[in-house]
Amino acid sequence: MVDVWVAPYISLVLQKLASCESRTLKDNLVLVVANALYYNPVLTLQTLQAQGAVGQFLGGWFGMIMANKSNGKPKHFKRVQEKKVRRELGQNRDDA
Repeated sequence: MVDVWVAPYISLVLQKLASCESRTLKDNLVLVVANALYYNPVLTLQTLQAQGAVGQFLGGWFGMIMANKSNGKPKHFKRVQEKKVRRELGQNRDDA
């Protein structure tokens, strides 16, 4: 069962995010939690809450979604599926 692995993985991700400097690694770490939210939102939010990281994680994630380079292209989450999420959150332009 996957549920038993959600909390340990989220804990590892949060630890690594605190010291991560690579944009690509940071994007992928955030996507681990995003996929956990898709898999089991209640368990994921309970895990984030138990670690006192709900607001910090969600604020950071949404900040990354909205961040753009100076040329207007997205700074994070450049794959097609990730672009769809950006559009849903209000960035209605073609970033391809």
